[in-house]
Amino acid sequence: MCAYLDPLPPSQWDRRKARHLLNRAGFGIPPRVVDSLADQSIDEAIDAFISFEQFEDEFEEPTDLPDPVTRDEFRMYRGMSEDERRNARRERMRDERQAMERLKIWWLERMRHSKRPLVEKMALFWHGHFATSAEKVKSSRFNYELNQVFRQRGLGNFRHLVSAVGQTPAMLEFLDNRQNRKGHANENWARELMELFTLGEGHYTEEDIKEAARAFTGYTHLQGEFVYNERQHDDGVKTVLGQTGKLNADDVLDILFEQPALAPFICRKIWEYFVYENPDEKLIEELSIAFRASKYELRPLMRTIFRSQEFYSAKAIGSQIKSPAQFVVMLVEQLNIQPRRGRLLTLAMAAMEQNLFYPPNVKGWPGGRHWINANTILVRYNAAGYAVTGQAPDAAPRQLLDETNEQFERRRRFFERAARRAPFDVADFFASWKSAPIGVVLDDLGDYFLGRSLDAKQRAELLQVISSGGNETTLLSTKYTDEDHLRAAVHLLLSMAEYQLC
Repeated sequence: MCAYLDPLPPSQWDRRKARHLLNRAGFGIPPRVVDSLADQSIDEAIDAFISFEQFEDEFEEPTDLPDPVTRDEFRMYRGMSEDERRNARRERMRDERQAMERLKIWWLERMRHSKRPLVEKMALFWHGHFATSAEKVKSSRFNYELNQVFRQRGLGNFRHLVSAVGQTPAMLEFLDNRQNRKGHANENWARELMELFTLGEGHYTEEDIKEAARAFTGYTHLQGEFVYNERQHDDGVKTVLGQTGKLNADDVLDILFEQPALAPFICRKIWEYFVYENPDEKLIEELSIAFRASKYELRPLMRTIFRSQEFYSAKAIGSQIKSPAQFVVMLVEQLNIQPRRGRLLTLAMAAMEQNLFYPPNVKGWPGGRHWINANTILVRYNAAGYAVTGQAPDAAPRQLLDETNEQFERRRRFFERAARRAPFDVADFFASWKSAPIGVVLDDLGDYFLGRSLDAKQRAELLQVISSGGNETTLLSTKYTDEDHLRAAVHLLLSMAEYQLC
C-alpha cells in the first residue's frame, strides 16, 4: 500500500488529530469529546465512529408524516367538484410542506445529538450523491424512507445500497422509473445510475443507457411499496457494456460492479467529501484496490481512510469549508443554544444554499469552495450574530435574497420575534472563566471555537473587545469586562475566516 494510506503511527495520535477526526467523521461536536478521543488509541477512537452499533439509537421515527395518497383518496377526488378537488389537493400539499419542515428539523436534531455521528454524516453524503428533491417527490413519507436507507445501509455494502436506493418510491418517482415500461423505456434512472451514481462520465455509451433502461422496465411502486411488474418488463435480449443476454435490473448492477471505473469514482468522491479535494491519482488507485478487495464494503473503506497518515496531513486538517449543516449544528452546540423554533435553523441553512431534502439538481450540492459566496458568507455572519447577540440579522439587504419590500419586512419581523426567545446565555458560558486571566480565556476560546491558537493580531483584537482598559493578566471578573463585551468577543470569533473551516 502506498505511503498515502499507511496507518498513522500510534505515537503521532494527539488532541489535534482527535479533533480532526471528530470534525470529519461527525459534525465536530460535542467539543468535550475531543479529550476523551485523544486519551484513547487511534483505533479505539475510530471504533467509536465505525462500530456505531455499540451505541443505542435513541431517536424515534417521526410519527406525524402524512401517508402516501391511497386508492381510496383517488376515488374520493373523482367524486368531488373541480373546486373541491383543488382545495383538497392544496390542503394535502400544505400538509406535506409542513411535514417536510418537521423532517428537516428532526434530521438536524439527529445530527446534533446522535451517538452515531458517522451514520448521520454518511447519510448526508449519500443524500447529495443519490440526490432527490421534495420539490418533485411530494410525499414526505417517501423522502423519509430514502433518508432511512442512507442511514441503515450507508456504511454497509455499496452494491446493496445502490439496489435499495433504486427500489425506493422516492427514487422511482424522481427519476421517472415508474414510467419505464416495455416498448416505452424511460432512460432517466439508467443514465444517472451510470453517470452520477456508479461510473462517472465517459465510461459508457448512449446505447448502454438505452439497453440498461430496458432492463429496468417494470420496476415501480404501488402506494409506497416496491413492485416488479412482470407484464411491463422487457425480457428481450440486451447488450450493456459488452455483455449480452436477457438482462434484468440485477444483471445490470452486476455488470456495473465489474467495471474498473466504479471503485475509483466512488473512492474519489468519498475522499473529497471527508478529506480534501483533488487527491493524487495514486492514492485513489490504492484506495480502489482495497475497496474492490472488500467486495465494495464501505465500513473497511472508511476505516482505511480514517487510519491513514494522509487523513491527518497538513493538507487535510483545518482545510475544509464547513457545509451549512455542519456550520449550523456546530454553532448551536458550541453556544449551547436550544432554539424554540427549529425552523430558524432550516431557514439559515437554506439561505446558505443547503436546503435539506431539496438539493439544487440531480448532481446534489457541489460543496467545497462552492459553499462560500458573497451572499452565503453574509448569511453565515448574520446567523452567528443572531445566535450570540439575539439581534435580528437585518444587515442582509433584500436585494441579495431577491426579496420584495414586503418579504424583507416579514423576514425582519420574524427574526425580531424569534430573537427574544433564543438568546445566547453569555453568563453561563463564561462562568467557568470568571476568575481566570483574560489571556487564559483567549487561549481557551481559540481552541474551543477555532481548534487552534489565536495569532497576535486576533489576540489583540479580542483583548480590545473583551476589556476596556485591561490586559491579558486582568481577571475576567473585574470592572473592565461586561456581558456586552463578552458577546461581542464571541461574535468576533465566529466571524473569523477560520471559523468557516474544519
